[in-house]
Amino acid sequence: LMNLVGNAIKFTEEGRVTLRARAEATPHDVAIVLEVEDTGPGMTEEEAAQIFEPFKQVDGTYRRRHSGTGLGLAITKRLVAAMGGVITVHSTPGHGSTFEVRLSLPASDEEPEEPVLSKRVRLESLEPESGRPLSVLVVEDNPVNQRVTAAMLDKLGCACTVASSGHAALEASAASRFDLILMDCQMPDLDGFETTGRLRERRGWLEQVPIIALTAQALEGDRERCVSAGMDDYLSKPVKLDDLRRTLERHLARVSGDQEMPSLT
Repeated sequence: LMNLVGNAIKFTEEGRVTLRARAEATPHDVAIVLEVEDTGPGMTEEEAAQIFEPFKQVDGTYRRRHSGTGLGLAITKRLVAAMGGVITVHSTPGHGSTFEVRLSLPASDEEPEEPVLSKRVRLESLEPESGRPLSVLVVEDNPVNQRVTAAMLDKLGCACTVASSGHAALEASAASRFDLILMDCQMPDLDGFETTGRLRERRGWLEQVPIIALTAQALEGDRERCVSAGMDDYLSKPVKLDDLRRTLERHLARVSGDQEMPSLT
C-alpha cells in the first residue's frame, strides 16, 4: 500500500491522490478491497499491461524525471500474491490511474479488536497545515468535572472554554465559534438536551458542529434521547482519556471535509 501511495504521489503534479478501502462479504469470506487513485498522466493499455513486470517503466519525459529501479510495483504484486490477493490497474492517458488490491480473508464471528494504529498515526492524520488547535466548548456545571475534562483536553492539545450552565453555553456560542461541544446532560435550570435544541435552532455553524453528550448514566434509551435532542454522540462519565480522544478524532474527521482541520496532538 505504501508503494502504491508513494507512486501515486510521485506521478501526480496536480490534482489529488485518493485512498479508498471497503469490505465485500460473501457467505464464506470477506474481500478487502483497497484502491489508490491519482490524477497523474495515466497510461495506455499496453503500458498498463507491463507495469507490474520487473525493470519495466512507462516511457515519457515526465516519468523519466522520476525514474527508479523499476522494481516497486513488481515487489508490490509479489507481496499481494503472497497474501493470496490480486492487484490490477485501470488507467487512461491524461486522466490518471487507479490501482486496486483485492484480498480474500476468512470471515470471523469474533468481536473486532481495537484498531491496530499507533496514536501518532491517528493524530497526525488529523493535522492541518495551519496546526490550529481544536477549539472545544465544555458545558458542565460541576467544578470538579470541569477541571478533569479541561485537563484531559489540554493533554490532547485542545483549546478549552468552560461554560458552567446551559445559559452560559448559549452566551459563549454567540460570542465565539467552536469545533466541538461537550455537553453535560444533567444540569439545573437548563439541561443539556434543551440547551442543545436551542443551539441547533440558531443555524449557521451551530447546525453542523458536533455536540457530544456527557452523561453519568448510560441507560437504555439515552442514546436515542441524545440523538433526538440534536446531539451526535455521547460519552459516559467518568470520561476516560482514550475514549475522549477517539470520540474527538471520529467527529473531527467527519466534519472536516475540504476545510482546514484543527490539530489534535
